[in-house]
Amino acid sequence: MGIDLTCGNKEFSCSYYNWNNLREDAIRTSAEYMHNSGYKKLINAYDVNYIGNLTIDDINILRNLGLGGLHALCAQFDCEGYYTPGNSMDICILFDILYNENTRSKHLQELYDIFEYSWTNKELVIIS
Repeated sequence: MGIDLTCGNKEFSCSYYNWNNLREDAIRTSAEYMHNSGYKKLINAYDVNYIGNLTIDDINILRNLGLGGLHALCAQFDCEGYYTPGNSMDICILFDILYNENTRSKHLQELYDIFEYSWTNKELVIIS
């Protein structure tokens, strides 16, 4: 079992285990980025579920740092639903800040590509 994302002719699939690892890495990397930007500990760097419980002020701080996509990436249900083109744009910005394009793993690049397709074509990313 795992997560499947589709948008237009783009698809992304991985196990729930790998999906959670990917999101946990984004959280850890965001926490490091925030710390290096002068913010004290704002997020729990190891808890995907914590991101869904952030306050509006916390989310605004993430957005001000360009990390608003972290909330979009981690707070969405894994088994059904969708990411909006706006969510997708925020996630692409997040990945651009956190991960050098030349050093992204193939898996992470495939995920980036589906979100980029979503926001540039104004289509939903469907989660199934």
